[in-house]
Amino acid sequence: MNEEMKKLFFITLAALLLLCSCSSPYTIPENALNTPAYCQIDNVIYMDWAANLKRFSNSTPEGMSLCFDPLCSHAKEDFCAEISGACSVVTDGERLYLKTSSYGTATITAINTDGSGRETLCEFSMCNGLVTNISTDGKYVYFVEGLYRNPSDTEGDSYGVPMRISCKGGDAEAFLDMEVSAYAEIYADADNYYITDNGMFSVIHRKSGERTDVPMPPPETYGLILHDENVYLYGIAAYHEYQINSRFNFARKGLWKWNGTAFETVISDIDQLALDVGGVWYTPMLPIEEFVLVGSKESYDGKGQSLYDFIRTWTGELVYHDLATGEKNVYRTDSENLKIEPYGAANGYIIAAVNDYSKLSFTYDYVNLKPEADGTVTVHEAIKIESEETT
Repeated sequence: MNEEMKKLFFITLAALLLLCSCSSPYTIPENALNTPAYCQIDNVIYMDWAANLKRFSNSTPEGMSLCFDPLCSHAKEDFCAEISGACSVVTDGERLYLKTSSYGTATITAINTDGSGRETLCEFSMCNGLVTNISTDGKYVYFVEGLYRNPSDTEGDSYGVPMRISCKGGDAEAFLDMEVSAYAEIYADADNYYITDNGMFSVIHRKSGERTDVPMPPPETYGLILHDENVYLYGIAAYHEYQINSRFNFARKGLWKWNGTAFETVISDIDQLALDVGGVWYTPMLPIEEFVLVGSKESYDGKGQSLYDFIRTWTGELVYHDLATGEKNVYRTDSENLKIEPYGAANGYIIAAVNDYSKLSFTYDYVNLKPEADGTVTVHEAIKIESEETT
């Protein structure tokens, strides 16, 4: 090998080493998204919906069960019964990872997005049947195993162990030398591990092990959202009690962004929220003094007929909040009494459940909402989009 070829060889080798050092195995592809409530791949959303794991899209805004077998008996021993008990679902962009629980034991199962290819990754214990979210960084699935200090004690002192298992399978391992509560949740990205535990937020650097602990702002959290290289906390900012004929507790939700040292408030008046590329869609909540009694109607409450109050707590608008710029676009609906519960965004539409409270009904319609250039929202039912997978 002559000198010029040697130089070229070492330059190429150095470039390859630099490329390898800059890339990270801990990545979620851009077409995938994980939130505390659902996960999404491309334009399909996967969610635990009324104790049934369903997929939602523009063509099926009402959702479709992942069990497509027409001959399935839906018995307890069938897989569809197991995925129907999913309490947390995340994705690495290729497969879904489910956490199901029963009688103090949890199972993490990997399946394909069509419900096939079932693979049980691990089983672990939970104290008192506690349910917490699982998470993934694209390489591992993270969870907390709940244990008792005395194995024979079912009501004594419990604790949690941070665990992880490869998305490809293998043995689960304790990966942090620490104890947490059995309620804790573990998240991770390419740089850090994040732990939410009893109102405290901990950041642990992967390489150095340096740890930062700060109190979380809301009284109750739904979990972390790792989105566009940022960390957000989604939770309940306040509870409001309202009473006319019946007593109601309403939760005012909020979104906070971690700036490296503390949480900054992003949105503080959320009734319901769904993520989109670069931002979030949400229905704003009224101040409690502006809550409106739309009407009352007798309804069966499990014991007999009672008067149920339909109370409007929302503004009647749909808002898009750009997370990068903070800019908000507000869209009006046909009726301020239209309750909108967005649960995903796909192909330029917001997939949502809607209920016209002026009808004094508990009936929801599952639709696609289209934000228009004139600042209004139009309602569409199932939409057949050519580029979307037929379901």
